[in-house]
Amino acid sequence: MTAKLPNENDIFFVDDDEMEVMLVERYLTHSRVKNNLLAFGSGEELIEHLVANADDPSKQPALLLLDMRMPSLDGFEVAKAVRGLPSYSKTPLIVMFSNSDNPSDIARSKEFGADEYVIKPSDGPAYIEFLNSLVAEV
Repeated sequence: MTAKLPNENDIFFVDDDEMEVMLVERYLTHSRVKNNLLAFGSGEELIEHLVANADDPSKQPALLLLDMRMPSLDGFEVAKAVRGLPSYSKTPLIVMFSNSDNPSDIARSKEFGADEYVIKPSDGPAYIEFLNSLVAEV
C-alpha cells in the first residue's frame, strides 16, 4: 500500500453495510491508526457533508474509503463526484474497497479518480494489517 494518512483528520468510510462499519470501527481501535472514523451510509450523505464543509480544512478527510458496491451511487460514481468538487479535486487519497479482483473494476476505479484499489480484507487480522499500512513509518 503506497497510500499513507497525510494528517490527523478523520478517515471517511462510505459503506451501506452497518455491520461492515462496526467491524472497521472495532479494527481501527486495534490498529496503529490514530485518526477517528467518520462513517457515511451512502455516497449522497458523503457528498452532502463534503459540500457543507468545503471551506473548513479540519473537516476534510485524511482518507476516503469507498465501498464499490452500494445502491444508488456506487463507489465509482462517488469517486467521480468527489473529484468533481473543487475543494476535493486533489483529496490526497481515495481507496476503493471491493470484494472484486476483476481487472476492469480496478481500471474503472482509476478512471473515476481512485488513487488506490483495495480488495476488502477477509478477516480481522488482515483488516488491522491494512489499516496499519496506512500509517507512515517514523
